[in-house]
Amino acid sequence: MAGGAWPSPDSGWRNLRGADPLWRWQHHGRLRSRCLQLYEIHYHRIDPIRPLLRRLPSGSAFDDRMLVPGRDLERTEFYNDFLSRWGMHGALSWHSEGPERQMATLKIVRSRRQPPFGDERCA
Repeated sequence: MAGGAWPSPDSGWRNLRGADPLWRWQHHGRLRSRCLQLYEIHYHRIDPIRPLLRRLPSGSAFDDRMLVPGRDLERTEFYNDFLSRWGMHGALSWHSEGPERQMATLKIVRSRRQPPFGDERCA
């Protein structure tokens, strides 16, 4: 990457309907702090999606279930004790690597009560 710049997420993300941007969800004070704290302390070590991100080209957008099938994910401690606890059932994600291979991921999440993401939601 020239000059160490981070790639930008596709502007098409603005067209998503019926999604809960994780950045908005995270900015609810204590909820944000506790969720991120738990992830940093323990759950990042058992996140089955995280190690697969390095295989993707920087700037990739994907449905998390493209990397780990739903049934497989739902059998994990990560899903049952972390994602479902915080109401995160499905996610569209954008992954990037910056200077020195630092990872950044933007997630737009849905609860179990919401329909799965489909191609028509991204149009």
